[in-house]
Amino acid sequence: MEMPTSQRHLMNRASDLVQPARIAGANRPDRARPAVSVAFVYRAMVYFAKVCLAMLCLATGATAAVANEPGQPAESPTEGAATGSDESLDHVVSQRESLNDYQNAIARLEAEQGAWGSGLAEQLGGLGRTYQLRGHHRDAIEIFERAIHISRVNNGLYDLSQVPIVEDMLESLMARGLWEEVHQSHQYLYWLHKRNYGAQDPRMLPVIDRIGKWYISDYALNPNRRVTDQLLNAYDLFEHAISIITGTYGQEDLRMIEPLRGLVMSNWYFASFRGNSYLSPSQEHAFRSELSASTLGRGLTHEQTPNQLGQRVRNSYLDGKRAIEKMVEIYTSSPNAPPGAAANAKVELADWQQLFGKYRLASDLYREAYLELMADAATPAQVEKRFSRPVALPELDFVESDIEQPAKVRGPRGRESAEPIHYVLVSFNVNRFGTAERIDILESRPEDDVGRRTRVKHALESTRFRPRLVNGEPVDTEGLTQRYVFTSD
Repeated sequence: MEMPTSQRHLMNRASDLVQPARIAGANRPDRARPAVSVAFVYRAMVYFAKVCLAMLCLATGATAAVANEPGQPAESPTEGAATGSDESLDHVVSQRESLNDYQNAIARLEAEQGAWGSGLAEQLGGLGRTYQLRGHHRDAIEIFERAIHISRVNNGLYDLSQVPIVEDMLESLMARGLWEEVHQSHQYLYWLHKRNYGAQDPRMLPVIDRIGKWYISDYALNPNRRVTDQLLNAYDLFEHAISIITGTYGQEDLRMIEPLRGLVMSNWYFASFRGNSYLSPSQEHAFRSELSASTLGRGLTHEQTPNQLGQRVRNSYLDGKRAIEKMVEIYTSSPNAPPGAAANAKVELADWQQLFGKYRLASDLYREAYLELMADAATPAQVEKRFSRPVALPELDFVESDIEQPAKVRGPRGRESAEPIHYVLVSFNVNRFGTAERIDILESRPEDDVGRRTRVKHALESTRFRPRLVNGEPVDTEGLTQRYVFTSD
């Protein structure tokens, strides 16, 4: 069969790339062959591989898989390797050329400046990110660690130029599930900023916010490795942020909102604590003993962790309530607050009462917030968003649920899969008090997944909902259908 013109053209271009290197020294035994750069030959080989892949895909209609570097497994098409299209093949070649460019730049700098050259950290950071994009997180971590070390050698142990590299490395550490190293890296970021700015400097606020939210999210999404220190550390960080903002900007500053909301999240998980986080037997006994004490002044001779945890658990409802009330106060008094902010904070306060079974208080607050939002011409869409259907509580802004709703779910490295891995489709009603009723499992995938069916049913039975509101009044809602998608085991 005659080769199509387009394929023949590609083959000719590939041959043209390699031909000069072959002809340069032909029939000239009396003269040494000129040197051909490794990079040039590499690019020619890559282009030739691209041509072969294109020919194969055109001939078979199949999707191509490209091998990684020696010793690495082949990348699948879903990992961004190749899909048979010119665009995806260009992406593969671009990634390989980028990797080669960084490696060449690093080799050149090492030859010129030695192993600790000042420009190496930047190039190593780029190389690490390239490995990261390809999913080679073990290699990326090694490269990032070297980049950090070189940055510290050249700029000093406490220089903030290493912060972006540490933040990049955190992504690969999390991708590999190296949670202890993730924890240590967050602590290192905090220490580094504190060493440069001082504990009470407002420039500490972004790193405090990031690390505090990380502790909460990690605790919420990973029950198999929960430790109570995560919650205690998060709580302390958010209180620290509030102290900085109060001292620098005042108690009514809008910057107070985020750490206050962080305290609310922390208190919710303190309230939900059932002893399933890790405590040693002696700490568990001390914790239980302290919870049974009638006053805070008793049982304080135990180890600090269970005592502190016990105090947080006992005070969780009131502390969370006070934090939300402070948010309402700040939004109400601030001329720069977004439209409807105070009313939406009252919705959060109503949600808090709902979570703790105080339905009458919650109903009154929902009605008040509803009327305020309806009265404000700038906020009618927020009424629809908040009250048009029941909402499972708590509605956490920066914590994603481990049971998700979308039809397409994101897998490792943010890829979307066309079909969910595991799901349970369920129908139920929500009464005006925010409780699920008449729960019926319609289907699941796999069909015999009894464990997940049971998990979803129990979760719905224990979930409190913000009820649907009509004219400011909570009403029953029937015939809700929800597919819960599990993105991991």
